Amino acid sequence: GPLVVVVVVVVVAALALLTHLFGRVVDPEDFFWTVAARLPLRLRNDLVNRLGWLNVLDALRPETRYELDLRHHDHWKLAHVLTQLATNEEGINFRDTSFSRTHLDPPIPGWTLPASWDVVNYAGNLTKGVPRTGILKVTYKADPADREATFRRDLARNFTLAGIPRPETTSAYHI
Repeated sequence: GPLVVVVVVVVVAALALLTHLFGRVVDPEDFFWTVAARLPLRLRNDLVNRLGWLNVLDALRPETRYELDLRHHDHWKLAHVLTQLATNEEGINFRDTSFSRTHLDPPIPGWTLPASWDVVNYAGNLTKGVPRTGILKVTYKADPADREATFRRDLARNFTLAGIPRPETTSAYHI
């Protein structure tokens, strides 16, 4: 009915507003946790797909749920970053995983992170790296004692907007 239409219009307007205002964010490292993570998963995914995962990801605190379509370069690159984290931090950090080869295929039963996805350490005969197609659903969670802060900073600096150093300013005024 009319209430559903109003709700849909408000949601679409809110996502459009957040997308429009993202260019004004002065602390991108906090955007995900102060804005995106507070949205229901479906709305969060819509917002992140509009802005790009590498623009909103906080690589210092990547512990959250991801639903990635590896056909999109941004999603593929994020899967690469998460794989590097998982192979460099102790423990089983890829949790509640599912992977399907296409969006039409069912998830592969019992799927776990393949060694071949690790571009640094894999020396086998399979193709090295994250595949360019597939649907990956994963919760990344590392125990606090196993988190590699220096490695996370390096990943942030190399792959995410939040990791780019901010320019120094001599002005007392911030725009």
